[in-house]
Amino acid sequence: MKRFNLESIKISESPLKLIRFYADDSKAVFELIDRNRTHLSQDGDITAAKYQTIEDFMNSIIKPKDKFRLRMGIWNEETLVGSINITPKGDKRAEVGYWLGKEYTGKGYMTTSLSALTDYALSDGFDEVFAEVITENESSIRVLVRAGYSETTKKDSGKRVFSKRKAE
Repeated sequence: MKRFNLESIKISESPLKLIRFYADDSKAVFELIDRNRTHLSQDGDITAAKYQTIEDFMNSIIKPKDKFRLRMGIWNEETLVGSINITPKGDKRAEVGYWLGKEYTGKGYMTTSLSALTDYALSDGFDEVFAEVITENESSIRVLVRAGYSETTKKDSGKRVFSKRKAE
């Protein structure tokens, strides 16, 4: 399976940058999650439940469940505002996931970050990048559509699948 060998993405004409998470980032990530537990527990999101302590997050970086997943912080200059990840699903497809602290929503950070990471993946040999979203998560659906994704599937589980394909 293809592995992402990427440390960071500097987004042109933006103060945002995506930087791979390391154990040293655990305190900053945990503090952002801890301030946003209610926000990160909406719409089926399990981020807050997964990371009850700094050690929980640190262990997820040191011993990841999926060694192929690329997990990155979304930084606005020196401030961590959220997280975005991408996971290969076979040789030509990849799945994205993301979240922002509530205080950083509505500023275009996620659309910009998702577009940059998707463009990277599609230029790095992937043909399609997709996301599964709970139907009620209208904010996430708007982000995907603004980033150029199209709805491809509605699942019986209450999830909708959006994807963006490499231009042919």
